[in-house]
Amino acid sequence: MSLMTLLEQAQGGGLYAAVARSLDLDDAETRKAMRKLCPAIAERLQEKAAADPELFQTLLDLIEEGAEGSPLDTVEALTGAEAVADGNAILEDVYGSRNQAMVALREVDETIPERELRKLAPISATAVVAA
Repeated sequence: MSLMTLLEQAQGGGLYAAVARSLDLDDAETRKAMRKLCPAIAERLQEKAAADPELFQTLLDLIEEGAEGSPLDTVEALTGAEAVADGNAILEDVYGSRNQAMVALREVDETIPERELRKLAPISATAVVAA
């Protein structure tokens, strides 16, 4: 099953809408942004994991630490402060720094509003690793 299929089916098909509501963002923009951010993060993660096979396991351990189930199961587990901190740590590991991640992800789609990018990038990173 592909990454995007997993995310489309998460939370009974309501993952994107739930994330949007929890962050006070527009549903359609959230869906559009995550559909672009998640594959870009996944691609970068695959590249980094190929060079460092232990990286992916380290990132899995990070998001599973103290979690009950997958962060994809509930919106709070994906958008809460701990999940966002985990997502920022994932971005740092995968891109070198959060700032470099924002620059790279901005290039993925320049139409994503800055507010959404700042909020959705770490959530997307957590979602990618969880998926």
